[in-house]
Amino acid sequence: MSIQKPNTNEELVRKMMNYSNYGALAQAFIMEAIARYADECAAMTDEQCAFANSNSGVNMETWRAVGREVKAQMDAFYGRHSR
Repeated sequence: MSIQKPNTNEELVRKMMNYSNYGALAQAFIMEAIARYADECAAMTDEQCAFANSNSGVNMETWRAVGREVKAQMDAFYGRHSR
């Protein structure tokens, strides 16, 4: 049996969320990973953003803003308060 490769990031996430040997535990793992990374990015200081900007092709101020947006959405969904 061959494994069909997802065509998009969305398909990959959907596959990981719905078809795991570990059932719903995979969903908890993925959501926890997203929450932790969003928290980490949202909490970046201006100095960390400036350093990362000089070593990355990604605008880190925007990356930090994405982290804040994702964190706010997750906090609202789970009933937590954003920092």
